[in-house]
Amino acid sequence: MAASKKKDTIKSEFHFQTHGKDLTVEDLIKSAKEDLAGRDDINLSELKSLEFYIKPEDSKVYFVANNDTLGSIDL
Repeated sequence: MAASKKKDTIKSEFHFQTHGKDLTVEDLIKSAKEDLAGRDDINLSELKSLEFYIKPEDSKVYFVANNDTLGSIDL
């Protein structure tokens, strides 16, 4: 019987702290989904990807959903 190789996994978390707030990836995803929910240009059931661009100097988090839908979240 061959010995199984155990793959090491690293648990990681992302915290962005600015203006007295502590934001996680989960916070950003939730806020982006809330922003997208009221829009006609994307259906949440078709959401496959989110890219975030944090701009503290603008007090905004900009995001791109599914590589073509733009949005922003206030910090």
